[in-house]
Amino acid sequence: MVMALAATAQADAAQEIKVKNGKTWAHKDNGFSFPAASGAFVRRDMTDISDGKRIDVSATYDDPATGSVATLYLYRPAMPDASLWFDVSNWFLQRNERFGEIRPDGGPTAFQIAPTAGSAALRQSYTISAAGRSTGVAIVPVGSWLIKLRMTSATVEAALLDQMMRDFLAALPWPRKMPAAADGLPIVVCTTSLGKARAEEVKQDSAVILVGAMLASMAKEAAEKGTAEPPARLCRDDSQAGLIYPLYQLDEGQTGYVMPIGDNGTLLSVRNDPTSGAVSSQLAGGKSEDVRPFYRVTVMTPEKWEQYPAFAQLPPPEQAAEVTRQSTPLSVTRILGKGSQIVLDSETFK
Repeated sequence: MVMALAATAQADAAQEIKVKNGKTWAHKDNGFSFPAASGAFVRRDMTDISDGKRIDVSATYDDPATGSVATLYLYRPAMPDASLWFDVSNWFLQRNERFGEIRPDGGPTAFQIAPTAGSAALRQSYTISAAGRSTGVAIVPVGSWLIKLRMTSATVEAALLDQMMRDFLAALPWPRKMPAAADGLPIVVCTTSLGKARAEEVKQDSAVILVGAMLASMAKEAAEKGTAEPPARLCRDDSQAGLIYPLYQLDEGQTGYVMPIGDNGTLLSVRNDPTSGAVSSQLAGGKSEDVRPFYRVTVMTPEKWEQYPAFAQLPPPEQAAEVTRQSTPLSVTRILGKGSQIVLDSETFK
């Protein structure tokens, strides 16, 4: 699993964002602003984590009086689901060995940033035994972007840190018209596990590959028009041993699963694609209503979607990761910026 996903999850180079002391820095595309201070926290520095593309930026703030540090991130995930990335952030936080023993201070809390946004934001605080006294994380959706706050304190208890996170976020200069978002609901653990039997690869006609290549641009257009479908129901599958990333079933495993590769918005997606299944059936001489199961393997990043060979049954995570390592992408659809660009594998279309 480590080898299979390593090539896909390569980190972009970090670049310093130069901004004068006391000045606010505004993101041109999103409209969100990073102020010079938020309450008692004063901005120390800013960084573009996405190699100058401005799709993953962060600012670090210090409160010397309490020995607290806050890092504020603005990023655009491949799947803009606040509940998913809140759970992912907590999954990695709870496994961070530098914090020593980690104990949650109650459960996740849904809260409201603006009346138009509903209670879409989520936060969680923890008591830690090393590297400080408490730590926590909060996620706030802003359209197709997410704001994430990570805060750690050397002196304050978890309950007070929870209030400090809320106060920090409330003091930020949020956009006047916050996009409406579904209420934040913590993700629950799945009651069933995925099967482990290896799946049979599906032979794809060039027309079916083209359908897959267009999915990213279609999703981008729907998001821009506000016509995107509601997100699938997610649960976290904790039954898989040895995974270095969390695993989430889609609709209780009925339509597939996703595996976040880190917590910056990149996903390995394995999902049933009824459209491709119908096209594949028709090309094989079947009727349009004879939809074959067609599980498409896609690596989704904020910049592009890479399409890999598909399967007739839901493949286990190890097999899906394996195909991303051993196969050249059938197509790469770049979605960063205006429009979309599709690059097809020349060997496939000879």
